[in-house]
Amino acid sequence: GIRLADGTEVEAKLGVVCGANPIDLVWELTGPECWSDDVPRKVKNIERDYIAIAWYTWALKERPVYKAEAFNPDLKDSLFINLSRKGLDAMEKEIHRRLAGEWPDPEDFNLVPINSFMFAHDTFAPPGDFATVLTEQWILPATSYPENEWKEIASRHADEIIAFWEKYCPNVTWDNVIGYTPVTPYFTAKHAPNFGPQGNWCVIDMDGPQIGRFRPIPELADLRNFPIKDLYPCSAAWHPYGGAMSMQGRWVYKIIAEKNGLTLPPEKEWTRMVDSAIRTGRV
Repeated sequence: GIRLADGTEVEAKLGVVCGANPIDLVWELTGPECWSDDVPRKVKNIERDYIAIAWYTWALKERPVYKAEAFNPDLKDSLFINLSRKGLDAMEKEIHRRLAGEWPDPEDFNLVPINSFMFAHDTFAPPGDFATVLTEQWILPATSYPENEWKEIASRHADEIIAFWEKYCPNVTWDNVIGYTPVTPYFTAKHAPNFGPQGNWCVIDMDGPQIGRFRPIPELADLRNFPIKDLYPCSAAWHPYGGAMSMQGRWVYKIIAEKNGLTLPPEKEWTRMVDSAIRTGRV
């Protein structure tokens, strides 16, 4: 089971479901001596610097009106919009700058506005022309700057977003802004420790050897045969990939249910396809 900070022990009946990231699980919650071979070394080397996102929520006096609505009026009803220069070189430039530890070029952002107010207007914005919009932009991880610099960066990046956004939406200026909430990788790391000191939005990166049947490392990806008996890691850092969804929880419960004769979750065609893909390693 588990022992809480105050000494209370909670006995596990069927197993322990753990949402911690693999680094904390191996090096803090259990200890490297509990693991065989070179698992602690591989876990310590897991990559988690790359998925660093600035997540800003904007309260606007009126919704963004895009220039492109002149020839594509349906754009005003789009939930997700990607603002970027044409050509793969724009993405390559941004990626290379971030891998080199350089801030993305504000003239060459790949900004994603998400029209939150379209979900439920009464909930996300008051009646009238008011709107709330979430913007996403890849930046650098929290470990790139000290705390005092992140405070300045949070404000500076807001100016960068408005200047870039205005190119596509002339009415998105500071005069249209009621207020905004900046969520930087530093903010994420400070308030969600499981995301690591980098503030990684998928907890660990989603590159080749850290996704699908290899996530987070091959030795820890098979939850049916996990190295520590009846321990079931289950969160965005674990098999099969990162994200806030029910897939990991359903997969873990199904393993526990099959092992202990519990009621299995309802089967539908799409769930059978997903289960089969995960089991055979196609995901």
